[in-house]
Amino acid sequence: VEAAATPPPAAPLEQQGGGAGHGASVSNTINLTLSPPSHSTVAAMAAAPPKVHVSFSTDDALTMMQIQDAITKSGCECTVVHTAQTDGWFEEWSRKAEQAEYLIVLWLPGYKKRFSPALLMEGRKIMELHARGARLFIYDETMKPSEVRANLLDGAVVTGPKVQWMNFISSQVCRAHAEASSASYLAPLKLSSYVSKFDEEGARDPNEIADYKLAELRDIFGMTGTDARKLRKWLDELFDEDEPIEVIRPPAPERFFCGLEGCPKCDLISLKLANKNLQMNLDERLDVVMHCTEIGEKSASKAEGKDVVMVVGNTGCGKSTLVNVLHGCNMVEKKIDMGDNVVKLAWLVDNNGDNKAELMKIGHNNQSMTFIPDVKTSDETFTYADCPGFLDNRGAEINISNAVNIKTMIHRARTCRVVVMLNYHSLKIDRGRGQRELVQILTDLFGSADQLLESKASILLGISCVPKNVDGRRVDFKDVRSEVMSGCTGMGDGMAQCLKVLSEEDRLFVLHPADAGNSSWSLREEIVKRIQNLELLTEPGEIFRTVLTVEDERSLRELVSEMAARVTVELGDKEYPAVARGMAQMEGLLLIDNIVVERLVGDVKGRVNTFIDSLHHRGVCDMVSDKFDEALAVANELNVMGEALAEVSGIKNAAECAKELRGLVEQTRKQRDELAAAMKEVDALGKDKAALDTKLELMEQERAKQERDKATMLEKQEALVEAHQAEQQALEARSAEEMERLKVKLETASNEEKKVLQKQIETIEAETKAKLASAEEKQRVAVAQSEGVIDKLNEQLQERERAEREAKEELEAMKRKEADAVLLAAIKEADFVSLTTAIEQAKKVKGVDTAKAEAVLALLTALKVAADKKDAGLLASAIEAAIAGGLNAENEQELLDVIAALKAASDNKKDAGLLASAIRAAKAKDVNTVAEQQLLDVLEALKAAVNKKDADLLASAIAQAKEDGVDTETEQQVLEVVKALRSAFVSADISKLETAINTARLLEVTVTDEAALLRDLVALKSAVSERSLSKLRSAIPNVDDRGIDTKEEKKLLQGLEAQEVERERERKSKCSKCSHKFCGSKFTHTDPGNPNPCNSSDNWPASTSRRKCGDWSGAWCCRCDRD
Repeated sequence: VEAAATPPPAAPLEQQGGGAGHGASVSNTINLTLSPPSHSTVAAMAAAPPKVHVSFSTDDALTMMQIQDAITKSGCECTVVHTAQTDGWFEEWSRKAEQAEYLIVLWLPGYKKRFSPALLMEGRKIMELHARGARLFIYDETMKPSEVRANLLDGAVVTGPKVQWMNFISSQVCRAHAEASSASYLAPLKLSSYVSKFDEEGARDPNEIADYKLAELRDIFGMTGTDARKLRKWLDELFDEDEPIEVIRPPAPERFFCGLEGCPKCDLISLKLANKNLQMNLDERLDVVMHCTEIGEKSASKAEGKDVVMVVGNTGCGKSTLVNVLHGCNMVEKKIDMGDNVVKLAWLVDNNGDNKAELMKIGHNNQSMTFIPDVKTSDETFTYADCPGFLDNRGAEINISNAVNIKTMIHRARTCRVVVMLNYHSLKIDRGRGQRELVQILTDLFGSADQLLESKASILLGISCVPKNVDGRRVDFKDVRSEVMSGCTGMGDGMAQCLKVLSEEDRLFVLHPADAGNSSWSLREEIVKRIQNLELLTEPGEIFRTVLTVEDERSLRELVSEMAARVTVELGDKEYPAVARGMAQMEGLLLIDNIVVERLVGDVKGRVNTFIDSLHHRGVCDMVSDKFDEALAVANELNVMGEALAEVSGIKNAAECAKELRGLVEQTRKQRDELAAAMKEVDALGKDKAALDTKLELMEQERAKQERDKATMLEKQEALVEAHQAEQQALEARSAEEMERLKVKLETASNEEKKVLQKQIETIEAETKAKLASAEEKQRVAVAQSEGVIDKLNEQLQERERAEREAKEELEAMKRKEADAVLLAAIKEADFVSLTTAIEQAKKVKGVDTAKAEAVLALLTALKVAADKKDAGLLASAIEAAIAGGLNAENEQELLDVIAALKAASDNKKDAGLLASAIRAAKAKDVNTVAEQQLLDVLEALKAAVNKKDADLLASAIAQAKEDGVDTETEQQVLEVVKALRSAFVSADISKLETAINTARLLEVTVTDEAALLRDLVALKSAVSERSLSKLRSAIPNVDDRGIDTKEEKKLLQGLEAQEVERERERKSKCSKCSHKFCGSKFTHTDPGNPNPCNSSDNWPASTSRRKCGDWSGAWCCRCDRD
């Protein structure tokens, strides 16, 4: 119950009314949000033209006339009626504003220059109504009146610089508070002459003089008796003694929620809570969200392992009041002063005596006081979680924080029961909007209508703020239940079924805070018992989902997108601690079950991991290129990154990558040093090898000479032996011949002769023996001498062979070192051909180990094969092995990136632009893209069909896309929408057309023609409803041009035109001034004295100037124009 208990603060008399704005101008820096008229809007337009209420300054009266004309031309009704601020003007202005669908503010220079308390009151009322769903246009100097008409026809929700205007109003509110004066209550009473005296005496607030008697008012303030009685009467009405007012000043913004005095983040939260439209940068938005969730985590810990009763509902539905009632608090109804001279009735906890103190803080200003789930345990009943108001609009950052905090609390609870509160008055507005919001909240909270119905035994629905009597009739439980059930009309089957289940008698109660309701309403003990009988929801964290409005989800996606973009920039700038903070903040939002957020966070993590891989790869490439300092710098960078991101899940361990890279650098540096030393040694060995080759050549020549000398000596030895043998044989032959001669003589000789012959024979034998012995000795000596020479030659040859063998071994060692160095150089170069040649040459050198070179060659071969095959998996494995082997695979990595991008774009099967870009990059690398090109053709055909809105073409494209494995769910929805649009277009059914247009806009399908038809049909229906001839004449041709049958409307138009002709004929037959029916009698101008001119005779003298009654096309009347 809210009423203006006092006249509002007055301002200098100033004309007040209503205004409009349109934001289509390019020069106007605003966000133009268009939406089709709702069902209720269409119905209202059919029944009566939408009302438009305007706030403007008298300085802008001329512009106001133009705006009023634009409003009329749009088919709406402008409710500007005020010309001065008389008593009660603001109540009348507010009443008309509350009836209006559109609110317009002429925020022009005159408005700003002459901004008055009256305009401030209007501005605050407009902000309140806009928060409740009224559409708001802010018209500034950059706009034209024609834009107002266009926006009204388009059904715009918000246009113009709304945020700037709201900030302007907020600043004026603060200024008005600072400049408080007694004029706020004296001026409306027309007692402004006493303002200075009252201010001087400190009576700036009526509470200061609440107890003043008439005499005191006269004596202290110098008031006349009449004025004093007038003021005293007003004070008596304000401070009714029978029902005292508890003065509640607007509380200072809540501060230091975290308990840390002077916390700047809490200050920022306070500012956001005070002004939901507060403009903040990304850091401030993140601070609000993250600090709110940190505080929410502390509150959620109170629900750890508890059986929680979760109380949910919109702000103002009585959640906190219910908890206090169930806790056993005594509730009393009192008048409270809300400030700005607004008094309302509200239920408060009676803290007098031994009554229980308030368990949950109750808000009275239609703003949620439960900033986070307030978890409290009652000493008698349950652990309650008073949740922030669902569908609150306290700014996206606060709403997102509330969603996260509720989900955190639910995860902590052991079990859960749900009590849903609904304000009775919300059942009465906007054709069951309260019921629709109730079901929507619960289906969002439970994830689906099926899950809601499955959990019905754990849900209780309470109705608050129910009047005991309406129009003299008592409101019983069955009346309330019937009112709740009435919301099923117009709902879908699923939502209606949910509402029916929630409205069952054993699941519904009516609350009266003081247990003083009608007999059929529920008492506290009964409600407690029914809550106790509810089934416990086990594992509530798996059941409940995050509840966000569409706008909040959009803001959440924008926030996470901005965070992702910032992390990407910070990653490029190597601000790794900032990256870690951003990643931690994004991870904190994962508690919200939002697939887009999860995808964005996953994408950022993927980018970070890719960055780590690319950084590691760059370090390896630097290492392979012998840029060891650069590689170690990369390792240090990876280490810094790893330390910063150590606590972020799903991120590669960059510190381990750094450690691995350092190891590779040290190993490679050692290998490079060894290679350099080997190559240096090879260079030094070149000369030694040449000298050794020369030495070996000389040694071979000397050995050949010695072998020749040996052969000669052997030949000489053999010749000497043969000569001695021949000499010996000759001697033996001569001896034998002499002996034979003597023996012949001996046979014929005498004895004496025989004796002589015998002696001769003995002498010859002895000489022969002696000669033979001498010859043998000579031969022996010669042979001995020869063998001595040969032995010496053999010794020389053996020494030569040993020296030559040692030289050859030394040469082989040199060759091995050279081969090893060549292999190392080939490995470093990592050239397939060079390494193959080096291995082949090395194998010709005995003792050279080619295993490592062959392993590197195998890696290069694998890279080459994988690159030739363009196989991403094979190439990735080959690159990984190559990098592990210390090889530079930069070119192959580029190819892999291209192939991976092509595969990702192909697997995506949705983004034609991404796929086209990937195909271009792949073609530049000679990758086969035939299959991907075919897919691109299908996607482009699908996109073209969607753009053309051709159902047959789209159906064909969808069929082809399905064959290629493309997900066509969205396109199928578009196809259904296209069919629905065509059907609604042909049938000219406003309801179907509006539904189809809404769905089409959600799917981002252009509906220009359909929206134009809808506007024309609504205009036609409105014209028919109003039986407006001018509107029918304008609307029928527009609809006719679209091929819609308008026979009935044309018949109506013909009838109205006939009536108009008759009215015109009737109008022309009467005087417009005195309504005298023209009689045709003649009357003389110069004879004003004729008392009865219409009955006068026509027999006037010919010279007399006479006129016939009705002459000059009815411009002359014989009764009133005779003079």
